Amino acid sequence: RRPPRSTPLYSSAASDVYKRQQYPDLREQIGSPAEGVVSQFGDIQDTELIQAKNHRYRINELAGDLANGFEYGKFITIYLAPHNYHRVHLPFDAQLTKSIAFPGALFSVNNKTAQNVKGLFVRNERLVCKFESEFGQFLLVFVGALLVSSIKSVWGEPTSPYKFKIQSDHDIWMSRGDEIGHFLMGSTVICCFARGSIHFDPTLKTGMNLTIGQTIGMAHDQSA
Repeated sequence: RRPPRSTPLYSSAASDVYKRQQYPDLREQIGSPAEGVVSQFGDIQDTELIQAKNHRYRINELAGDLANGFEYGKFITIYLAPHNYHRVHLPFDAQLTKSIAFPGALFSVNNKTAQNVKGLFVRNERLVCKFESEFGQFLLVFVGALLVSSIKSVWGEPTSPYKFKIQSDHDIWMSRGDEIGHFLMGSTVICCFARGSIHFDPTLKTGMNLTIGQTIGMAHDQSA
C-alpha cells in the first residue's frame, strides 16, 4: 500500500503531455523512461551487466552502496543520441529514496565507444537514483557523456559536473510519466530491476528504437 505523499509531486507541462499521450494505461506496464535505442538488456548475471559484446561490468561498480538487492535481476540500457528527446521520465509510480552522484570521466557513450572502452559506464560521471514501488525496488542511472556533463534532476542538488561523490536521502513520491531529470544532449540511461519484479516484453530487441512511454515489459506486484 502506498504511504501518504510527504513532498510535492514534481510536474511540468511536457511531463503532463507525455503522461496523457504516451504512457500505457495499466499500472503494471513499464513505460520506457527515455527515447533512444536499446543498447543492451536482459538478466543481471549474479552482479554482472553487459556493456557490449565481450565487455561486462558489476552493478556495485555502477551503483556503489545502492547495488544491494539487484543480484540476478534485470537491466536495460538505453542510448539517447543527440537528436533524441533528452528528458527522462519515471517508468511507473514510485518513491525516490536515495541517490548517489559519482564524479567521473566524460567518454562518449555511443555504440562504438561502448564496444571499445572497458568499464565505460562505471568510469563516466553518473547519477544513480534508487526508487521503491509496489513492484519492488529499482535503479535509474543517468550516465554523463562527452559534452553532456550537465545531468539535471527535478529535485535540484547536487549539480553536475560532480566534483566528489555525494550520497543523498530523499522522500519523494512521483507518478509514472513524471519527468525526473534531463541531459543537455544525448547520453545513456540504465534501469535495474530487482529479481522477480519484472519481465521484459518479448518484442524487445537490442538495437530497437524506443519512444517515451513505450511498453518495455510488465511488473509483478510484490504484495501478492
